[in-house]
Amino acid sequence: MKKAGMARHTVSAFNEKTPTRMLADFLEQKHTIATFFKENDRTPNYDGSFELVGEDDAPTKQFIVQIKKVENLAPNVRGANKDKYVYDLDTSFLYYAKEKVTESPAIYFVVDVATKNIFWLYLSDELLMRLEFEGKEHISYPFSTTDIVPDIDTYVKTLNQIAESRNALFLQKTP
Repeated sequence: MKKAGMARHTVSAFNEKTPTRMLADFLEQKHTIATFFKENDRTPNYDGSFELVGEDDAPTKQFIVQIKKVENLAPNVRGANKDKYVYDLDTSFLYYAKEKVTESPAIYFVVDVATKNIFWLYLSDELLMRLEFEGKEHISYPFSTTDIVPDIDTYVKTLNQIAESRNALFLQKTP
């Protein structure tokens, strides 16, 4: 039972900052990505955004993100998802991405604070249609080792490819 009185700084509030800070530190290490993440987020639907930074230091593309924390996510040792890291995705961000995200791509991050692995999932229109999450609060998603962010340079190249393909969908955009 919750005790009446002043609100407290709970352990969970401190724990929520850890994956956000880990992810921001990783993404910003080469100054090719600027992050705008919310700590102790109580805002529904998403946890912030980041922007790719061009060679002229100007932002080139904004990405909307959800950040979740996990500890010691281990690969399955048997079954259909053998060698996969199965995680239960909260579908509220999937609904948001499907209904509201247009030009800005959506990325779902799962940060393992113990192993320092950063799993990521680009929520393309095609993937959102395949996930079959309607009517569900969570769905299991089998991350593979290729879904772990390898290094910042490789990741930025991948994000630039996503940005280019996403921009191609919006042909009426000015240069």
